[in-house]
Amino acid sequence: YLPFPMELKDDWITTMLPQREKIQLAREKCDILLKRYKLLIDTPVYRDFCTTHPAAPVPNLLAWLRTANLYISIQCLDAADGKWEEATRNLLDHLDLGKRANAGSRILINQLIAKAIIVSTLSGLNSIMNHPQCPAGVHRLVLSRMPPITYEEYGNRNGIIAECLFGFSLVDSPKTGEMR
Repeated sequence: YLPFPMELKDDWITTMLPQREKIQLAREKCDILLKRYKLLIDTPVYRDFCTTHPAAPVPNLLAWLRTANLYISIQCLDAADGKWEEATRNLLDHLDLGKRANAGSRILINQLIAKAIIVSTLSGLNSIMNHPQCPAGVHRLVLSRMPPITYEEYGNRNGIIAECLFGFSLVDSPKTGEMR
């Protein structure tokens, strides 16, 4: 288990540096998954990749979110190791995936995961840009490539809150085993 920053005020690099060994191990174990994820990031068109079957989307989307967080963690550590511009380019491409997924999805939960990826990626970029050793070229790169972020992509959390409350109401009761 890797701790991921949960709020924008949390700093990815500071959070991930003590976890370097765990992240490196996860990077090695998930090598094929990360290569496939990079292909998804580099694909110009997003299409929903999970079925609409009630039992299928949640595990796939949770895996997507965990993979995205691992990817952001790796990029932040690479930046801290001196690969500032490469890591920043990768995160900007990742941000673009989140925007494409949000715009191209027909399924609400996919859009919500895409929004979470947008927020997490912006937090990672923020961490890189605010690091004391970050070179000025990174700031120029972000300013030149940063796509406009709309309120619907970033600021609207009402859907996430409603989905979370609805999801908790469907959890089995530990005492009776019945749906609440």
